Amino acid sequence: MEQTDLLTPQQVGQRIRARRLELNLSMPELGRRLGVNKSTVQRYEADGVNPGRSMVIQALAQALQTTPAWLTGRQEAPPGGAPDADPIRQALDHCVAAIDGVPGTARRRMLAEYLAQLLETCAAVCTHYGRAMDRADCIGRDDGLRRSLDRYAIDAGTLTETAYRKEMQPPVDRLKQLADCLLDGWDDDPDRLVDAARRIRQEAWQSLQNDPSGAAAPFPQEQRSLHDATL
Repeated sequence: MEQTDLLTPQQVGQRIRARRLELNLSMPELGRRLGVNKSTVQRYEADGVNPGRSMVIQALAQALQTTPAWLTGRQEAPPGGAPDADPIRQALDHCVAAIDGVPGTARRRMLAEYLAQLLETCAAVCTHYGRAMDRADCIGRDDGLRRSLDRYAIDAGTLTETAYRKEMQPPVDRLKQLADCLLDGWDDDPDRLVDAARRIRQEAWQSLQNDPSGAAAPFPQEQRSLHDATL
């Protein structure tokens, strides 16, 4: 049976937990399938997941051997076994269908501008990654810190992983936001898609500027966009 109203984030979280228990999956195992840690799975189940976060919902559906429609409440039928179709293929088909509906000239400018924002956001992610590696190296080279960790039986690797996750989670989340807005966050409006992509890119670079623990990164806000340079 098809439903028109999506579930609330908390209801989605309840379905995630119910399906995980039905499959006899532990939180760490579900996290391994998703590529996240146990605390993220706990957050999904306790705080819920916005049904509009397409990439997250699709990943959860695949890991839980169900469909995005059931997880979000668009379908009330039992989950069954494997998903009806490959969620990645479904997402790509959705994007292609939406983009095909944009007139040719507008479509070319939209895709060029979106690509520019994506590349610049990826550059911000790379800068965060460099910082994460530098901080990990600092932890490894700090003899005093290592002695303190040994004294309290704290694993240096755990501290390094925590620092890495703290550095990398925000920029990775922004890449997911870019993917989500391309999938279904722009309602076939090219200007809305481009504006959303620009905002996400600006936030990614601004977070580098506002980070007091790292050197200021060049903020490419004044650079010409890729489509201005090529069209």
